[in-house]
Amino acid sequence: MGAALVWGAVASSSLVIGALLAGVRSWPPRRVGMVLAFGAGALLVLLVLLVDSMIPEATRDSGRVAGLVTTLGFAVAAALSSVA
Repeated sequence: MGAALVWGAVASSSLVIGALLAGVRSWPPRRVGMVLAFGAGALLVLLVLLVDSMIPEATRDSGRVAGLVTTLGFAVAAALSSVA
């Protein structure tokens, strides 16, 4: 349990560090945009990796129709997240 607490603190420390850096000075919009673009790209990569591992498993375990529904659900979710 102690290791989970330490790793949780390390993982969430970026939020505290970012808040401190934002409070110290103002940042140029271009630099803020680059950081936000990097974060969005990282989330998209995670989504692709998650989908890549879940769709074949859902298709294999649930049959063809359920796998197709799962694939369509992921496609609709990806399209909606791209629009939003």
